[in-house]
Amino acid sequence: MGIQLYSHLKHVKIPGNAWLSSRQTYVYRDKTLDNLPLFRWPDGRLCHLANQWIMNVSSATKARDTARVYASQITHMIRYCFFKKIEIFELNDNHFYEFTQYLKNNIIKNAAIGGELVGRNHVRAVQLRCLYFLVWISKQFGQFFDHCLIGTEDQSPSIVITWRINRYSGRLDIFHPDLVVSEPYKDDKAVITEAVIRDIQNTIYNMSLQRQRFLNMSCSSKNHSEVGQSAAVYLYERRMFTIRMMKLTGLRPEELVDIPLDLNDDVISSLKISIPTKKQGVPAPIRKFNITLRAALDFNRYLKARKDYIQVLALDGEVVRGENSILLTDRGKSLAKESLTREFARICEQAKFNDMRTCLSMFRHRFITREIHTLLLLRFERDSSLKISWTEGLRDDICFIVKQKTGHRNIESLYEYFHSEYDLLTGKSDRVSSMNQRDRLDAAQEALVDLKFKSHSIVSSTIEQDIQKLELEVESLYKKIYGVDE
Repeated sequence: MGIQLYSHLKHVKIPGNAWLSSRQTYVYRDKTLDNLPLFRWPDGRLCHLANQWIMNVSSATKARDTARVYASQITHMIRYCFFKKIEIFELNDNHFYEFTQYLKNNIIKNAAIGGELVGRNHVRAVQLRCLYFLVWISKQFGQFFDHCLIGTEDQSPSIVITWRINRYSGRLDIFHPDLVVSEPYKDDKAVITEAVIRDIQNTIYNMSLQRQRFLNMSCSSKNHSEVGQSAAVYLYERRMFTIRMMKLTGLRPEELVDIPLDLNDDVISSLKISIPTKKQGVPAPIRKFNITLRAALDFNRYLKARKDYIQVLALDGEVVRGENSILLTDRGKSLAKESLTREFARICEQAKFNDMRTCLSMFRHRFITREIHTLLLLRFERDSSLKISWTEGLRDDICFIVKQKTGHRNIESLYEYFHSEYDLLTGKSDRVSSMNQRDRLDAAQEALVDLKFKSHSIVSSTIEQDIQKLELEVESLYKKIYGVDE
């Protein structure tokens, strides 16, 4: 695929509007773009048409990922034009056909299966974005071309498209004969299992312990040793906090990194966590998530660990640049969502999950499934006839309650979860298991990992022996509840 062809800039000031306030004085107003990718050709030259387009996209949205996703899709066309030695406005239908074949032959980078090609849905998304990009170019700069770049057949364009009414939204969608057919639906909403979460938590513990041992062996300066040890402790707390929050709330990763500190400074009293709801406007509306006292204490414990680490960095002369961010890097900067997901991928790699899919979104699927599971059981207790046949009222009521917790825009997005869980509950008696027992065991496992990590700063053989006994008991309970093979 080659090098990345755009640089992602933040908080960029560009010229905005200007108007005449008097006969000789102009007033102008700059515009600040929070997220602006800038394109270049593979040889380093600026790609002006793409930059004009992405500036227009960035100006129209404050969503963090929209411009970046669009930029990653358009780079395919920029790279294709460069190697074919053609300008973007010289593209025609034959080029678009060759471009489609080029996309189909792309190999997924870092795929679990070597040589795996990108899926049809991804190819189609790139094709559509490039077509809309060309339509924008034609509208903005068409008068400078000696031919019509893209349009309907009556315009005699180089690239012939048609517009079709979307039967779901009523909007006009672009169509080209070379657009690949979407892949059939497949259930990709797998949940992360308790056994996998347990292995992830143990891996976090082992990684933190290895880092502490390495620091003890390598640090020559006492001051640097203390900072390094503090960083190891904070990273452990941050990673465990991430897993804990994903399990507890099922929030999106971008919501986790943007949790407002000022609205969560007293969760022990309120027993609520304020979470920004992404994909529902800018600024993101806040949803209140009810929690238990135990969860509030865990939340507050992380905030204390974060505060302590900032103080250590400040004493060491480090400039802390992420004071308003809930998640920090080991140098006190704001942790980006992309860094969070990459870190989770590295943890899963360390846990030897190379042959299975593991990602943070699976925590969200787990949360939704468990919420619907619990609500269905409550409804079944009130009206056992619902086990025989579900109703639209039951489905919509349950999905609406879950939507308030997850921040989904529409309840229809949760229908798939509802039907899957309903079928499992009414078709298999063993699905109605003691969720409370599993939750208590899961909490005990997490507490045990914390005890193990904290115990390394205490010299006591009895504590080590007691923890080993607890580990054996927890292992035995896991086998009884989940089975040996889980």
